[in-house]
Amino acid sequence: MFLKWLETTPTHSPSPTKTYKIKTFKGLNYMKLLNYFFYSIIVLVFGLTSFSFAEDTTYDNSSTFQDWKLQRYQKKINRFVAAQAFSGQLKISESQLLGNFTVHNNTRDGYTVHLQTSNKATLIPQHSVDGEVSIPYSLSFSFSGDTATQVYQQTSDIDNADFSASDAGTYDPTLGRLIMGNLGNNTCSSPTDMDVAINLNVDSITAFRMAGIYEDTITLTYADK
Repeated sequence: MFLKWLETTPTHSPSPTKTYKIKTFKGLNYMKLLNYFFYSIIVLVFGLTSFSFAEDTTYDNSSTFQDWKLQRYQKKINRFVAAQAFSGQLKISESQLLGNFTVHNNTRDGYTVHLQTSNKATLIPQHSVDGEVSIPYSLSFSFSGDTATQVYQQTSDIDNADFSASDAGTYDPTLGRLIMGNLGNNTCSSPTDMDVAINLNVDSITAFRMAGIYEDTITLTYADK
């Protein structure tokens, strides 16, 4: 209900006394008008807010970049183990296992395994009082496991003739014959996990039945490049 003050003056009053009445205007809903008022304020505020945070449709064409650092760590594996298969006394046999070695390596520049013998693959007698003579022998190698295609492997037998400077690529006067490893500056594309068995072979066991003490020393040298 809406309220309005009206001022009236009586026509036959002896004194100019003023009286006041309150008149109501029917048909007007006060609460509805109040709601309209608040609604208008909300609409106004919302409109101002929308105007202030309107999406900017302009674009900045300048370049930008982000750095994404990537890292992968792999521990270096560099392990060589060699084991002799017996006490050192050769059997009377045309072929026998001398021992084996294992290589675990995951470096790009690789490694080398050389084999050297004191007497160039020959069993030399300690003396010749009973007519003893040297006994030549050969070595064969059996490879099992995984390695890179760039790694050289001595798959054929070697004997006295292979320990000479004529094989410059696979022979070193100090280290001996290259059995396994990288030639030159070749790099490896995959790790090596390899076991190699070494066998001694003689043409005939007859020489082993002859009296005497015959000796040679085999040295394996592993080097990580």
